Amino acid sequence: MTARWQTGTVACGGEEIYYEVSGDDDLPTIMLTHGAGGTHAAWFQQVPTLAANGLRVITWDCRGFGNSTFTSGVHGSAAAVADMAAVLDATGTPGAHLVGQSMGGWWVTAFTVAHPARTHSLTLSNTVGGLWTTALLEYFREWTTKAGRDERQEDGRHRYQRDEGSS
Repeated sequence: MTARWQTGTVACGGEEIYYEVSGDDDLPTIMLTHGAGGTHAAWFQQVPTLAANGLRVITWDCRGFGNSTFTSGVHGSAAAVADMAAVLDATGTPGAHLVGQSMGGWWVTAFTVAHPARTHSLTLSNTVGGLWTTALLEYFREWTTKAGRDERQEDGRHRYQRDEGSS
């Protein structure tokens, strides 16, 4: 059985946001949000399986990715929240299960905070999704400090080796 498929765009914040919908309107909806460097097509393997298992699937291109525009120069979580709401409104979707991969995790987390009544569930994949804890912040501080120290040491060795080799 082949799921109903449609494409569309919706205007939001000076941008045209591209989306695709697979499945009938009366089915529970899942909205998949891609990571940086991806597009709606990143989900090509998941869409048929989810649709075949009774879900209506919305994929979309975040502003500046794929078929969505980026002419306003406005990017970030507030813009993504507005874009997601616009896509859900354009598709007649009052609420959905949200999945976000990498950068998409940040966007679906922000949407959940802004619109908890429209979020049926939240799934984060390969992302911290903006959920910073004190322990996580401390880990990243230590890691970036060590990375900076290692980089300086490596740069120093390379400079020394170049200087030594050139004399």
